[in-house]
Amino acid sequence: IINYVSPKLVDRSESSLLVADASLSGTLAELPAGPIGLALGYQYRKSTLMLDFDANKNINNTTLNAVQTDFDASRDVNAFFGEVNIPVMDGSAGRLELNGAIRHETGEGVKTTDPKLGAIYTSPGNGISLRASYGTSFVAPSLFRLFSESATTGSVSDCAPSVNPVCTGIPNIRVSSRVSGNPALKPQTSKAWNIGGTV
Repeated sequence: IINYVSPKLVDRSESSLLVADASLSGTLAELPAGPIGLALGYQYRKSTLMLDFDANKNINNTTLNAVQTDFDASRDVNAFFGEVNIPVMDGSAGRLELNGAIRHETGEGVKTTDPKLGAIYTSPGNGISLRASYGTSFVAPSLFRLFSESATTGSVSDCAPSVNPVCTGIPNIRVSSRVSGNPALKPQTSKAWNIGGTV
């Protein structure tokens, strides 16, 4: 009877992340100010998340008074990226370099392309260095936010006259809730500008 009223609950969870990438870099061409550097790459990521709730939670045999469902999710992401660095000038007027990068990712809950552009100027004698850049970025929703499910319960005090004429401040109502992930979530996106210098 004790085990039925207050059973021992054991949940089992497991997550994993596999990352494999390859890149190639070298000189694309030679300019008077120096070589044009180019880098290309590919990355593959596979993430998994599994949560096996105790059997008592699956059948609502807990004080939470809410059924909790097991879930097992995975996501495969493919990413392609490239970067280029171009020395525009290097002489009596100083040195100017332009750089750009782009990354494209696709997968479960992820489909985005993000560029970055930047410039660095150094005065003659390296007295002053100025830099500026602009780019976009993203944060993909986690597997937990996409597919998870959890339940909880709490006590609240209801002082409505129809329920409890005297408000004692003592919790008198148990409220159960269940929270589920949203498979339709999209990545969070951002834009960033950077301007700076050193003397």
